[in-house]
Amino acid sequence: MDENSAVSTKTKRAAKRKRQRLAKAEEKRKLKQEKAGDPVQTAREKAKQSDDPVQALRDSSITNSSTPAPAQDAVRPLSSPGLTHKPKPTPEAYFVDVCHPDPVAINTRIGSDYRTFYGYIPRDILGEIFEFCLPVDMSRRSKKNEAPLVLAHVCRHWRNVALNTSSLWVAFSLVTRKDKKNKKDPLMHQKLLSLFLERSRLRPIKFAISAPADDRLLRVLLSRVARWKEVTVVFNESQAFADLFFTMNWAPMVESLVVDATCCTDFDEKILPKVPAVTHNMPNLRRLRWLSRKSLPVTQFLDISLGNLAHLDLWCPLSMENCLKILGCCLRLITLKLDLKKESRAIPALGNYIDIPTLTHLDVTPYCEVAKFLCHFNLPALRFIRIMHRRYFTHNPLGLEDFCTRSCCTLETFWLNDRHMAYTCVMEYLQLPCLQSIRELHFFASAVDDTCIESLMVP
Repeated sequence: MDENSAVSTKTKRAAKRKRQRLAKAEEKRKLKQEKAGDPVQTAREKAKQSDDPVQALRDSSITNSSTPAPAQDAVRPLSSPGLTHKPKPTPEAYFVDVCHPDPVAINTRIGSDYRTFYGYIPRDILGEIFEFCLPVDMSRRSKKNEAPLVLAHVCRHWRNVALNTSSLWVAFSLVTRKDKKNKKDPLMHQKLLSLFLERSRLRPIKFAISAPADDRLLRVLLSRVARWKEVTVVFNESQAFADLFFTMNWAPMVESLVVDATCCTDFDEKILPKVPAVTHNMPNLRRLRWLSRKSLPVTQFLDISLGNLAHLDLWCPLSMENCLKILGCCLRLITLKLDLKKESRAIPALGNYIDIPTLTHLDVTPYCEVAKFLCHFNLPALRFIRIMHRRYFTHNPLGLEDFCTRSCCTLETFWLNDRHMAYTCVMEYLQLPCLQSIRELHFFASAVDDTCIESLMVP
């Protein structure tokens, strides 16, 4: 009897513990249902348990299935019922939705006044934040995941701010690719251009354009030539596009011009000589970038108002003699970037140095020894120098020292790129007196090792 009583007692205790566990589980389930019925309470609990409370609140406002419909619509991307949704929307889908929004669909999807916590930021502050979202450099291709298009697809509040911030719509690209995969609607770029011109209001515009299938885009831009500020023109084999561009009128606001003729073959010999004449209609031109695979027409190139340029970038085959002729006219440069890409004989310096007192940044890839290039210049304001050294030529570190001594310049940043530079040459550069004042040093050479780094350490 005693054994049977002990077994019965254990069974009762086990059954009691089981009932207690079931009761606790039921209480937890009910509590969970109660909390799920209150999205605000659920969001607060998630925020307390998360390392990033702000992100937790945002995620809960988007993913909570029990959130009221207006709250979900306030953060759902804009779309119209007629559009087909895909996992990765194409740029055309974004352009169509932005260019031709359906007011009925917008009011239906985002018709309430509900806002998430970031929706209460004042419009002027939010507009400034949007400006920081813009790309630093204008891309040659339009991208769907960049501002301002993506900003107009978050919520109604963001869309209104984005559409009313004209500074977001001043830069656009109309560069088309000439391949079989490019099957975009030819009217799509025209709709996009009309959108940006309308949203930017009367602000100066920055754009990149290449030869399109027709000339309607360029004609629209030429009618607004007074608003041009930064222009990138990509020439190709289209003679009609080039002739139409050269008919441009007075453009008083143009500050930057990029001429890209790298896609041309023999055709650039007809195009490039006409470009300098166009710059006569740009009295405020301060930045010029020239890219071509053919030699520069130096005679015509000297017709440009080189004395007004502050930034010059040449990427083309250019002899040392022609290079010195051009730079001899650029006496107000602040930054200079050269990639000559043409082997030529070095011209000895005869004492007639080219003085550019305002030049602070020099980025050069010469087709000769760097010292033989620097021996022609006096650059007293130089602070930054980058040298891309070709492996065909030897180094002369003392030539750099002579240049700095003659120019009385104080270098702060020094770049030298030569993978094949010898170890002894690296050490000669590091021991130069002119490099003792630098704050930033970049050596791209396979010979750099721990010994070189130890020589830079202050004892």
